[in-house]
Amino acid sequence: MTFQTLMIDCLRHGECEGPQQCLRGQTDVALSKNGRRNMLAAARALPRPHAIISSPLIRCASAGKALAKEWEIPLYTVPDTMEMNFGAWDGIDTHELLQHSRPALEQFWADPRAFPPPQGETVEEFLTRIERGWQSIIEKGIALADTACQRKQAPLRLLVCGHAGVIKSWVAMRLGMSMPKGDWLHQLSLPYAAVARIRVDIDRQDHQRFEQLCHLGQP
Repeated sequence: MTFQTLMIDCLRHGECEGPQQCLRGQTDVALSKNGRRNMLAAARALPRPHAIISSPLIRCASAGKALAKEWEIPLYTVPDTMEMNFGAWDGIDTHELLQHSRPALEQFWADPRAFPPPQGETVEEFLTRIERGWQSIIEKGIALADTACQRKQAPLRLLVCGHAGVIKSWVAMRLGMSMPKGDWLHQLSLPYAAVARIRVDIDRQDHQRFEQLCHLGQP
């Protein structure tokens, strides 16, 4: 068997501007100064990647763009890696939501599958979309590995600039965690500028994939 290995470092964005206790979702808010500094420092502490893949939201894409320029490597934007769309609750301070939507918000926290946010994505829609995003990342990695400079069977490294809900869900799906009520979102911890490293070994003959979580936490 001939294997190609992808080492994928999924880096959560840093602290953002605006309210810190909120369902930030797809609200396009920038990193704070500290958040940008910490995210860049975390990325630089990781092994140098061959390419960067980013959510299009600015809290991820701004750092991805800066690092791609610094390292002179490609940057690819994958919209399917955006955070969950929380609809009418997206980007609103949690304290404000509790004042006018407490029962619905508490139901969502207890069982997000059964009680999606108003006008937002369901958990099923979210998981389907981000799994499509994950497959896009794998396909991009395979394409890069097929270039002449990567035919040495050495691991190809990718840096993914992404979101907590997305990365934790990728990890949960890779590990086969039970996902009846969204429990994995509370069982897995991924602070700002923390990383989940996932190794993907691909059999180039029959295309089977073997995925392993190698690291979860600070770089």
